[in-house]
Amino acid sequence: MANASTGGYGPVNQSTEVFQPLQADDPPVVAGYRLAARLGAGGMGRVYLSHTQGGRPVALKVVRPELADDPDFRRRFGREIKAARRVKGAYTAELIDADADGVPPWLATLFVQRSIRGGAKQAESSWSLLQRVRSMGSAHTALATMIRDLVS
Repeated sequence: MANASTGGYGPVNQSTEVFQPLQADDPPVVAGYRLAARLGAGGMGRVYLSHTQGGRPVALKVVRPELADDPDFRRRFGREIKAARRVKGAYTAELIDADADGVPPWLATLFVQRSIRGGAKQAESSWSLLQRVRSMGSAHTALATMIRDLVS
């Protein structure tokens, strides 16, 4: 399925419970990214595992149709993308690519595989990451919102 080669970035271990098979209602490709597995879903949409053309594993977030039809949402999503492009650091997943005007809107961040498994510990880890990002200052509020949505 997904990972014959990751272009030197190491194999993505699909044996963990994080990966779910694609369902009949999942698109096979979004913006040229071939979807390999479903990572999860949240209030804004679904997150999939994919790879760049160079083999880097990415988490591809695809916005729900009802949000994609809302012009205010698209503007906010566009601002989140711009903020994410400016922020780089040890506690953020690098923004690889995005399109707030895409049909549907989407963004791809570097996929970071966690070794933590299950409910409370995983949620605690996600919350800890969000808190560190928020502590960077109010200039990164939009990024904190995006990361919260990615991990929820």
